[in-house]
Amino acid sequence: MYDMLKYITVPARFEQKFTVERVRHGETAYLRCNAHGDNPIILTWLKDKVILSKIDNARFQIYDRTREQGTQSEIRIHAVDRNDNGLYTCQAENSSGKDKRNIKLLVLEVPDSPSDVRIEHVWSRSTSLSWTVPYSGNSPILKYIIHYWRDEDGAPQRLQEQPVSSTETSALLQNLHPGSSYIVKVLAVNEVGRGNPTDSRSFVTQEEEPGAPPTDVRVDTKGTETLLITWKAPPKNDWNGHLVGYYVGYKVRNSSAPFSLRTVNVSKHQGQEYFLRHLKRNTEYAVTVSAFNSAGSGQQSQVIFKRTADADLPPPPNVFLVSRSTNSVGLKWTQKSEDLLITHYTLYYTEEEGPWKEVTIPVFDNNFFELQGLKQGTFYQIYLEASSEKGNSDPSERISIRTEAVSDWKPHVVLNGEEDRSSHLNWSVVIPVTSAIVVIVIVISISCFYVKREQLKHREALKAGAESTYPYSIGGPMPYMTIQRYTSVEKARKLSPSPPPPPPLSLVPSIYSDDYPAPYATLPLHYSASNRWRSIQNGGSVPDQISKHCDQKTENTLEQTAEVHHYDVAA
Repeated sequence: MYDMLKYITVPARFEQKFTVERVRHGETAYLRCNAHGDNPIILTWLKDKVILSKIDNARFQIYDRTREQGTQSEIRIHAVDRNDNGLYTCQAENSSGKDKRNIKLLVLEVPDSPSDVRIEHVWSRSTSLSWTVPYSGNSPILKYIIHYWRDEDGAPQRLQEQPVSSTETSALLQNLHPGSSYIVKVLAVNEVGRGNPTDSRSFVTQEEEPGAPPTDVRVDTKGTETLLITWKAPPKNDWNGHLVGYYVGYKVRNSSAPFSLRTVNVSKHQGQEYFLRHLKRNTEYAVTVSAFNSAGSGQQSQVIFKRTADADLPPPPNVFLVSRSTNSVGLKWTQKSEDLLITHYTLYYTEEEGPWKEVTIPVFDNNFFELQGLKQGTFYQIYLEASSEKGNSDPSERISIRTEAVSDWKPHVVLNGEEDRSSHLNWSVVIPVTSAIVVIVIVISISCFYVKREQLKHREALKAGAESTYPYSIGGPMPYMTIQRYTSVEKARKLSPSPPPPPPLSLVPSIYSDDYPAPYATLPLHYSASNRWRSIQNGGSVPDQISKHCDQKTENTLEQTAEVHHYDVAA
């Protein structure tokens, strides 16, 4: 009996074949398996059917322990993360058999951010949005949370939360502010905690009419026909959008007619003002102001009553610009002649709708004043008032002036690192020079036309028998004369009354141009009379280039001939 028991063997086996282990992200996971059976038992770990010994991961540690009834093995995974999720298998094998145990490891973590967040619809005080369900982190999503806040300067930046059921993937945000920019994010929550929020999504609610009237409205009398209205913008939280401008309403007090409206653009600064002109003298007016945006006009301010002046005040001056520089402007004005004596003038100016400044100007005979200390390249608005003992005149019309900038003095703007051009290539130089050249070309063309016309007339006269009238000037000087640059045949005859008889004209071809009338003719210096006569005797003729040279010297000959005062002709 003992011998029989001695040969009975127990194969390796696991009492529990499958289990699930949940471990939070970043913690250490302990996976155990106890194999029963006869020792020795060989235990092998696999992850998703891959032997762990083949997985190079320092975070994995395996501990084996032999017991009387079998072998125990434990695997430790430090700082578990999402990649450690999976099915772990423990295989046990001895000489009598083998078995396996499966352990599913779930790493619990916060859910991922919802994806594909979309702003579906936007109204003035509400908006709808939707998203896609994210990875749950191996733990059911309990809810979603929407974070949103206003994204505007001067507006409250308080973070607001709106929870949404885990079964919903859309939501409606209400009680928003009209005409405001918002930023929204969405996150998911499970039992581990809150997941990371999505990237920001922005939207702007639709505008509504301003919810409050302008504040600090004031009306001042500025003359017999002008009222000055000043005010401040409504509180920014009541704009309900972007302010476009203001309506200044006015009418005669106790009039049944509706308010007449004047439109005023929004100033960059808080203070606003408007000159209400061309009113009736000594008349009381009702004035009110309201703001408007793209959605419409808001509430009107309280009605203010003000009367125009009744005194004999000076008329408003007429101001105009006469000069300007980088830091000053020169102003001149005219003042209608009145019985009232002007005591002084007051100049008002502002830098690009900034706060108004004023300068008192004494009375000058030339009505000229240079306003200095300005910024270069800056726009200014300016108006002037005349003052007498009875009060101030109505303000003059405003004029807008821009001071010179340093760049305005450059001949051109250099772009993309282009080197500056020479001054002779500037338009201020090129245009006058080009104009002068064109004028010179036109004058020369007219002169040439006139000379050619005279030449043609003279040729026609020669054909009609003009040769007998001026034989010597046409035939030229005798071949035995000493050639000078300019030769007067008439004077030569007076100085030498008995020269040898010349050869017949028909035998002496003229090298002179036949384009000029007597008593002057011209010979080139480089062709002597002896050479010319020798050429004729040998049966030759005057070279063509000589004739062409004479034609080209036509204009110089006319000018130089007029300057000749004496002639030297030798036999």
